[in-house]
Amino acid sequence: MNIKQIIRDLTITTALLMPTSPLAQTTYNGYQLPDNFNLQSVINEVAISTDGRYAITTDEGLEIKKIPKSGTITYKGATININRNNSFIHSSNGNSISVTIGDGSIIVENGDLNSALDGDYSINNGSVTITSGTNRLEKAIDEKYQVRTQVDIDSTNSSLELTLNNSNEVELKGKSNHQPTNQGGILHLENYNGQVSMPTSQEDLSFNIEHTNGSIDGNVAHPGTIYTANGNIKLNLYAPLAVRATSTNGLVSIVKMQPNQDGTYAPIGQTPKGTLNLKTTNGDVEIKYVGN
Repeated sequence: MNIKQIIRDLTITTALLMPTSPLAQTTYNGYQLPDNFNLQSVINEVAISTDGRYAITTDEGLEIKKIPKSGTITYKGATININRNNSFIHSSNGNSISVTIGDGSIIVENGDLNSALDGDYSINNGSVTITSGTNRLEKAIDEKYQVRTQVDIDSTNSSLELTLNNSNEVELKGKSNHQPTNQGGILHLENYNGQVSMPTSQEDLSFNIEHTNGSIDGNVAHPGTIYTANGNIKLNLYAPLAVRATSTNGLVSIVKMQPNQDGTYAPIGQTPKGTLNLKTTNGDVEIKYVGN
């Protein structure tokens, strides 16, 4: 299972290594952890070691203690219950999640474990990160934005429909647990599920879409990058763009376009006005040039 999130609330300044190896030069909440503290997980800002110890920060500095026999740790008003069975960790704080870890790590930060985040996850040779908040798409979004340069979308466990409009605004109709932000000429959408309509009048507008689980389909006429880890990409192309399409574990279908020497495809008899990059790890890519 590929689960991709961004760690925001807790500062871990170096990459998490496998839990069977010491995490040298690992910084937790501004303090360097000892070399013999084998960090396996961070739950509600409590760092858990593989040898039955945990670390917290107080006004006096970094404190490292043994996990009580009861498995209960209280820190900053939150209670964490940890039951160990080899590499099994169960944590609860209002809600619960069960994680089976092979060679890797899990990070659970402050917040609720709701919707798609509830349940059992298994991972080998990697890590799972769950950040603050809930994954429920609670807020309806029906808004329009004037965007100068780019639409940036970072989503998990959702689907996207791309459409075109004749206005000069980017139109949104969907749901998200984050309010869109429009700053510096870039419209940013996080955990957005629904429709994104791009104005055909702004040919210099581009987009960058990073998707973890879900398919992306619709109509496009702007350059940019679309990536989904687990899902299909199926698009109709309405502008003469060069297309670079790849799939690690799927099929690639490109219709009414011819290959170029640089590995891209372009509409027959058309001069590309930009490049559209399409990539999926587990899924198919299908794009068809339909013209203006």
